[in-house]
Amino acid sequence: MLKSLSVKAKMLLLSSLMVVGIIILAVILSLGMHSLVQIGQSAALSLQAETTMRNLRINEKDFLERRDLKYQTVFNDNISLLTQQLSQLNAELQSENIQIKQIPQLAYLNRTISYGI
Repeated sequence: MLKSLSVKAKMLLLSSLMVVGIIILAVILSLGMHSLVQIGQSAALSLQAETTMRNLRINEKDFLERRDLKYQTVFNDNISLLTQQLSQLNAELQSENIQIKQIPQLAYLNRTISYGI
């Protein structure tokens, strides 16, 4: 089949195959970069949730030391924020088919905490 084609036709066929291959590689690279960006955003959200958990511990210590109700309010606000962050993180990870069993467990523990210290 290829023997009957002229050199010009063979070159055109090879060139078009190369262009198709480059387009396929570009699409694969684009999908990979999108996934990488999503994972980066999930990592940033994970760090934010970690910071919120540290703030919860600080609020708890402040309340226990000073017995001031403003720390209870801040604690409750941070619990709500942490619950929201964990839900968002879980959704982002599930969209990338990443399953981490500790995230739903943390979200469950947050729901079971009474909103008072």
